[in-house]
Amino acid sequence: MVSKLLINQRFPFLFLSFLFPILMIPVVQAMEWIDGTHLLPSTVPIDLIPSAPAQRNPLQIGDQRIFFAVNFRTQDQYNLRATLRGIGDFCYVYVQNSEWNRRVNSRAITNLIRSFERSTPTDPNRGIYQIQTKIFGQPPDRDGDERVFFLLLDIPSDARGQVVAGYFSDIDQQRGQLRDPKTGKLYNSNELDLIYLDTNPISAGGPDSLTVLAHEFQHLIHWKNDRRETVWVNESLSEFAMFICGFPPLDHLSSFEANPEISLIDWDRDSPYLLASYGAAYLWSLYLYEHHGKEQIITTIARSRSSGISGINQALRTLGSKETFQTVYADWKIANLVDDLDFGNGKYGYRNANPRIQVSKKHQFYPVKSGRQLLKSYSVNYISFAQSSGEKSLSLSMETDGKYNYDVRIITKNQGKLVDIIKLPIETLAGKTIPNFGRRIDEVILVPSLSSEAHLLGIGKSTYIYNASLQDEVDFEIFVINNPIHRRYWEILAIPSQLSDPPTITIRSGNDTLIFSLPIPLVSDQPFFAYSFYLPLTIEAKSVEWFVSFLNTPVASGKLPSLPD
Repeated sequence: MVSKLLINQRFPFLFLSFLFPILMIPVVQAMEWIDGTHLLPSTVPIDLIPSAPAQRNPLQIGDQRIFFAVNFRTQDQYNLRATLRGIGDFCYVYVQNSEWNRRVNSRAITNLIRSFERSTPTDPNRGIYQIQTKIFGQPPDRDGDERVFFLLLDIPSDARGQVVAGYFSDIDQQRGQLRDPKTGKLYNSNELDLIYLDTNPISAGGPDSLTVLAHEFQHLIHWKNDRRETVWVNESLSEFAMFICGFPPLDHLSSFEANPEISLIDWDRDSPYLLASYGAAYLWSLYLYEHHGKEQIITTIARSRSSGISGINQALRTLGSKETFQTVYADWKIANLVDDLDFGNGKYGYRNANPRIQVSKKHQFYPVKSGRQLLKSYSVNYISFAQSSGEKSLSLSMETDGKYNYDVRIITKNQGKLVDIIKLPIETLAGKTIPNFGRRIDEVILVPSLSSEAHLLGIGKSTYIYNASLQDEVDFEIFVINNPIHRRYWEILAIPSQLSDPPTITIRSGNDTLIFSLPIPLVSDQPFFAYSFYLPLTIEAKSVEWFVSFLNTPVASGKLPSLPD
């Protein structure tokens, strides 16, 4: 596996500036880049018992050596000669000979070492090394030298013309020659704790180069912590590493804002929305940091031997939380859209980010009947319904294919201000009625997500449909049925004119209230509600009154008929 960074050259003239020594996110326009941990093949050693590495003499400025690097266009390795140009307390900096005094100079080396070892935008007294090792742990020591190696080189673009800004390769953590079992290609290990940093078009020692370094250094450390970690968790930690060092991935966030429907856990190397996946991973790690334990939750995840969702669940349990990955995800998807720290005890907002998510679909004309909508595991849709005037009710209904569990929330707003967040229980069929639509509520957002254990068998997929209409009121037909065999059992059926919220039932006998304002359950896979109850022998049926209400308005009432002798 290799971690690489790809940068779009659309804004080569932009530079990041950091004005504060505390943890701040400066509002600047950033380059677009992606990391390609999963783009190079997994390899296996050729020699089952590799020989021990040769003893190395102490390194000195001016020493030269041959490195193996990757051509991402052909996926082949090539050789290059580089010279040691800088030595810090925690790093060696080699520069490709053809780049020295052409695109790399001594000032770039000084800036790189200073940022890695002594000063960052987050803390002028701590470098990337000190900040990250405190949170993630120590890097591996594959080569018997505690310093990390940096190789500054002109990395060839990949097959799609994207600029590879840097990478970490776990090939270098192994010995000798390795083979890709799929293609048969051979790869040589440098047998070093090595990070590759591009020099063209990336400016060596500049803000983008330091951002790449912060990202890749976490990958190097995580190889030691958990080499079997899932891509999305590993990348979320590298995104957090950039943030905590003061290099916020603003380009990743903006891409996710425009494409919020992607799955958090499904990373498709060929997806045109791969950049958005980094934005999702960034907000996920940031949300955990802000709401579930600060640096402690990040440290626990990073140092856990459990991978993926299991590792996050384990970390939450370790910190004494009753939350799970599923419940955190359900809150996270709402926080991404509303970003409101004043609602729900602050769990639906961010302090260190300001996401502006674009809704998936907008509806302003009714009725609405959707086609089949597709969701992957832990992906989400944001479907908006707007009405600027009138006082009708908005009737929403949703039906799934029943394959997996859904988490469905409904967000209500008025003049852009959050009014309420409602959970819609759903198995296969569900509905909700929003009163005063157009007056007290001018926007309703349906937020379904596929929150299931489908990932255990791969990435699950499910489809659903939704409908929306404006209604003056919901009518109900009420039926009271006595069980013909067990005569003390009764059932009250409520059949709505359209799928809606559940009505409530109140049952009294004389001055005693037996049931008070209890929601009548929706019958599974059926468009009506039913409440069953047992009448004790001490209570006569003819003394029992029932009352059905909907949205606090009486719908129907009556008495139970007398039972025959």
